[in-house]
Amino acid sequence: MAYYAKLDENNIVLRVESVADSDCLDENGIENEEVGRQFLENVHGWTTWKKCSYNTKDGVHYDIDNVASEDQSKALRKNFPTIGWKYDSTRDAFISPKVYDSHVLNETTCTWEPPVDYPSTDAPGRLEWDEANLRWTSHDDSDQLSHVWNTSTSTWDVI
Repeated sequence: MAYYAKLDENNIVLRVESVADSDCLDENGIENEEVGRQFLENVHGWTTWKKCSYNTKDGVHYDIDNVASEDQSKALRKNFPTIGWKYDSTRDAFISPKVYDSHVLNETTCTWEPPVDYPSTDAPGRLEWDEANLRWTSHDDSDQLSHVWNTSTSTWDVI
């Protein structure tokens, strides 16, 4: 199965469509992105489609067991997109919408990263990014405690 993202005039993903491998084969029986794109154009009348990989995340291709594949040539366009993502033709990558102003695009993975590293231990509740204070927080609904990630001690402090 091959997957293609339908793009609007601004390269925003409108949907992702699956295509049978047999509909992507050239005259020599080799899978070809352009053949798949032409198939979708014939079916839907839409010209702008980009192939994407269901098994690619953060620039890494994973096998069926969610283990990094030995053959990373299968890592296609950095990430498998969903509706609202953007195809960046300069990076040849799908990038999610930027949610927080403080986050910066990682050029290798084409994902947004916060200015504070992700906590190294599990959160004691629901993990959230606190944009106003540029920190990780956690809220446990069962005991009504809130926590903040302490980057100096690598621990969760009750607040």
